[in-house]
Order: sequence, then structure tokens, then C-alpha cells
Amino acid sequence: MRVHMSVKFNHEQLIRKRYELAERFANQAGAILQRSNLSSLSIKIKSDSTPISKFDKAIDELFREMLFKSEFKHDQIISEEGSRDFNLKVKERWILDSIDGTANFINRRSHFAVSLGYWEGTRPVFGFIVKPENNSFITLSALRNHGMFLDNATFIPPVAARNIGGADFNYKTYDPSFDIWMELRKINPMQEMRVLGSIACGISEVATGKLSFYLHSCPKLWDVAAGIPIILGARMTTNKYIIDMNKASENNFELGMFIATQDKATLETIREISRKIRSPY
Repeated sequence: MRVHMSVKFNHEQLIRKRYELAERFANQAGAILQRSNLSSLSIKIKSDSTPISKFDKAIDELFREMLFKSEFKHDQIISEEGSRDFNLKVKERWILDSIDGTANFINRRSHFAVSLGYWEGTRPVFGFIVKPENNSFITLSALRNHGMFLDNATFIPPVAARNIGGADFNYKTYDPSFDIWMELRKINPMQEMRVLGSIACGISEVATGKLSFYLHSCPKLWDVAAGIPIILGARMTTNKYIIDMNKASENNFELGMFIATQDKATLETIREISRKIRSPY
């Protein structure tokens, strides 16, 4: 029993050290974003026709350098802008989106975020989302079994604004979440629906009570890896918090329909609509 307790204690210590590393990264990433207001963005277009700025790369490189210099340099990194080598044998997994919502960032809109999650296999452990607010940047984080934090202070989520929902769509192909969105509007014509352009921001706004729900039909793994532990830290409801990593790796890291909400009734309504329109969710 002593050996077992010692192993558990050492494991928790290592988790705490990783969390502190992520916290330092979040602070430095926020400082980089703050400086971006004073610099040219050096925008390029990637092979998938989406934009990338020099700050996407700078934040990705910052995290890699910090991890490599730490005792956790053998942990796996999966990131949108960097390595996507997927090794299912490696349990310790960092998942990074250096700027989620790059188009918003480039156009100086408010919905963009740095998103970093740490997972053990298929289980979320903690997440950090750094996003702009009130001419500065805030950090939303959560650690498994310890709740949610806003700028390092314990955060108790308020009751969500029930008539405000959020979503993002894939405009290049058929997107079932758009049909779900339209059906929700029919059910509640008074409900305000917002398109955000950043999945991490959408999830964070559910966690902080600004949205009653957020949905997306096919996020990538790095889009939700930080948001899922934050939603769980806020003790809310998400339908996809245990992710099939085999499926993700086989399908270019794409996941199924993702819904985050404070309201279980909303989740059931969306599920019923999905059955009605025969969406893949």
C-alpha cells in the first residue's frame, strides 16, 4: 500500500509540474499576442487554403522549446502548425493550437485564442485557453479534480445566458450543424445565435456563462483539447470528452459532432434534431 500511495503521489507531482509549465507558457504566449498589435503579421496561406501568421509559428516554437528544455521532453506533441506524429504508445500527450481563429486574429477581431491541452492517453488532464478580453488577455484553465480557474483564481461559472447560442460551420461542404442551428431557431425564435470563428473561444464562453451552448460538426483534436478539460472543470456537459484517439489519427484528427452546454435539456434537444435530420451525430 505504501508503494501504491507513493506512485500515486509522484504521479500527481509530475502532473502539477506539467501544469506549472503550461501556466508559464500561457503567460508568455499572452505576451506574444500582446506584442502582435504592434507588428506586421507576415501572413501566408497554407496548403488547406487557411491563413497562418508569424505569431502562429512563434507560439508553436515557444512551447516546443519550453518542453524540450524541461524534464518532459519525451512527451508527445500534436499541434496544428507543427508535428502531427501520432504514437498511440505514448501516454503523455500535449495538444496545441497556437492560434485558434487565425482569420479573426489577422482581421483584429476578438475571437481567437491560444489553446493547450494535456492528456494521458484518451483522458483529459488539464487545459489552458488564452484569449483577448477588455484590451488585454485572460487565461482560463482547469486541472482534473481541481475545478476551473480564471487568471489563477478559482472561477465558479455563472448561470448561462439561456437565449444565446454559438456555433461554427464548415462552409466548403455540407455541415449538419447548420441544419441543427436552423432547427433551433425555429424552436426558439428569440434565441440569439452567434458565429464565433474560434472553437476554443466558443467552448470558453460556455464555460464562463456567456453562451448557453456551442456546437461544431467536425472539430480537429487540437481545437477542443484544452476546452474539454475546462468544460469538465466547470462541471458542465459535453458529449465528446472521451475521444477515440485511434479514430482521430485515422481520420486526420477530425472528431464527430461536438456540443458543449450547461443545459442537459439543450443537449437532448440537439440530439433529437440530429436524429430528425439524420445527421451523423
